[in-house]
Amino acid sequence: MSGPRVDAPAPPRAAPDSIAAAAEALLLAAIAWGAFAFGAVYEWAWRPLAVAVALCGLAGLFVSAPGLSSRTRPFGIRGLPLALGAVLLGASLQLVPVPLSTLDAVSPHATTLLRDIDPVFASGLLARHPLSIAPSATVTGLALASSFTLLLAGSARLFSVRGARRFATGVAMVGALLALDGIVQRPLFTGRIYGFWTPEGKGIPFGPFVNRNHFAGWMLMGLPLTLGLLCAGLAREMRGVAPHWRARVIWFSSPAANRLLLLTAAAALMALSLVLTLSRSGIAAMFAAFTLTAFAVVRHQASTRRRAV
Repeated sequence: MSGPRVDAPAPPRAAPDSIAAAAEALLLAAIAWGAFAFGAVYEWAWRPLAVAVALCGLAGLFVSAPGLSSRTRPFGIRGLPLALGAVLLGASLQLVPVPLSTLDAVSPHATTLLRDIDPVFASGLLARHPLSIAPSATVTGLALASSFTLLLAGSARLFSVRGARRFATGVAMVGALLALDGIVQRPLFTGRIYGFWTPEGKGIPFGPFVNRNHFAGWMLMGLPLTLGLLCAGLAREMRGVAPHWRARVIWFSSPAANRLLLLTAAAALMALSLVLTLSRSGIAAMFAAFTLTAFAVVRHQASTRRRAV
């Protein structure tokens, strides 16, 4: 007689799943923070944003899943990590102090400018100086670029494991709230964002952003993502609906249809808020995004009748 069969325990997945879920939630919170904290243009806003996205990137790089090895390239493209690394390396080289003769040869106007803006350099006490005319600003830019490069790599792997649908839905929700903020504040604006914050410097604020072009730029990223989510959801749901009008009308009462209608409303709010910014470049780019989205949707339709619709 053989003994009782003992199945091998399934590999634990709760910890990796919880890490991935936490990273996704933190990333969505960071996106909302960056938008509603005046566009994260102030140091107190962009510092925690940079830390949060770096943590999301690190967590994403260590997320594991069946069929996804630790050596899997995060981008699926061989040269992209090398190109990003080369950009960061090039920025780092600007911080290396070089003799003034080398600085003058590489950037002849840098020494003239440094004499005007840097009293220590103008005194002639320095024998070396970095290629950057503002090393502290270069360090800040390098730190931010490194954080977002890490986010790019980690999020690519994270969404390969969990999929991007839930995250895209969260971005659509943030975009709808942001659009409502901009639409409501526009007729009530008295020079103070949220009614209490006076922007530093010059600019035309819109919504929580100190510059209307920044608001338009955010919508140009969030709106195509929402439209893509809407088109994908519509295509997925239509596969299970009979090809006649009665079935389609009945489908509109389903929970899936209600979710897609909410996405449609979110996309409409985002498009309206972008137009209200009166940002010419933003509006032109929005119509370009609509055109490319429509072209992509039409190309993936199988029949001529569906393409016409």
